[in-house]
Amino acid sequence: MGNNNHNNHNNTTSLFLGPTGGVYRISRHPNYLGEVVFWTGLFVGGAPRFGKSAIAWICASLGLYGIYGIMVSATRRLDQTQQETYGGQPRYDEWRKKGGGGGAMFPRVW
Repeated sequence: MGNNNHNNHNNTTSLFLGPTGGVYRISRHPNYLGEVVFWTGLFVGGAPRFGKSAIAWICASLGLYGIYGIMVSATRRLDQTQQETYGGQPRYDEWRKKGGGGGAMFPRVW
């Protein structure tokens, strides 16, 4: 059996190459942010049909909260993995410091 190092997050030969431009300049995880925006849009778009139905409001709100929780959790896990793999490399550390002012997922707006 060969040496299987693809699960080793502390591999010192991993060099951070990016991406650091485009949307990654303002948010470290724009894909997760896009997912949250998509589901929030569905919630807002469907809200007029909920009317006075408490069940509809509760179910839709719990669903949106669940998706948000999943995305935040995934963002934290990926951030931890990236920090373990690339932490200490100047290019990565600078990008991490600049990208995402409201957390890793949300863009810096100031």
